Amino acid sequence: MELIDSFEKLLAEGHTRLSASKVLSISIADLRRTYKQFCRDWPADNDRNNALRDNLEKELKNGLTQKQIGDKYGMSQANVSALIYKLNLTGLAHNRSRGGFDKEEVALIVIEDIKARGGSINDAINRLQLNITAQTVRHYARKIGFNYKDYVHAYKQYGNWTTLPSDEVKVFNSDFIVQAVCGCCGKQQSVYLVNLRSGRSRACMNCATKKRVPTPIICKQTGKVFSSIREFSRFLNRPHSYQSVRIGLLKHGIYHHEGRDYIPLSSFPGQEFTVAS
Repeated sequence: MELIDSFEKLLAEGHTRLSASKVLSISIADLRRTYKQFCRDWPADNDRNNALRDNLEKELKNGLTQKQIGDKYGMSQANVSALIYKLNLTGLAHNRSRGGFDKEEVALIVIEDIKARGGSINDAINRLQLNITAQTVRHYARKIGFNYKDYVHAYKQYGNWTTLPSDEVKVFNSDFIVQAVCGCCGKQQSVYLVNLRSGRSRACMNCATKKRVPTPIICKQTGKVFSSIREFSRFLNRPHSYQSVRIGLLKHGIYHHEGRDYIPLSSFPGQEFTVAS
């Protein structure tokens, strides 16, 4: 009960659940278990921006750095910097006689956010709600040697894939090859961005194959059944076009070949057929 009392006292002081757990050196999961053990309701979280907004001036006067403040309140340094800028507390943050960020300092806030969360320059400006043009940020990025283009497609989730910062390799007219890591096995490889966005690729080949349940295919005219899409693609003499056959079947629900229609066996529930050998 002492732990719960300490936790709720920190929440009352304006801490978020995450920042309060860090002060108490305990995980959120362990706190939840403690609340459940004592049949207590899990408290609502404080808005972290409001919590920091009310205490930011005090924290700066106490000598905490932006990173220390971010760690305490569960925020990124870029978000702390943006809030300092909005509240005009830059004099305290930088120990100046006159407050105010210059353009390069604001551009650096945007760049740090891109490094942490990915996306384009405009994405970061909108996230942070800063008053600066994308051109100003691009100019400063070139000045310090930061290649912002590497982060345009970074840190986005597509199924089990997470894209990583990488050189932008353009292929065809509107597609890109990006680096991504599979969340199932940790394997990193190059992936076509169009396949990620369309859902064609949701994990590396090994992990996707392990999770995939075979889809039997039946010919409507003859009743012949194939045990899987891969087996069906071999019948079509297209073993190397398995993915295109699979996507076509799953997207349209039917595959036409030489005047016959092939569909997933699940379209015929309750009927028995002989699987082709």
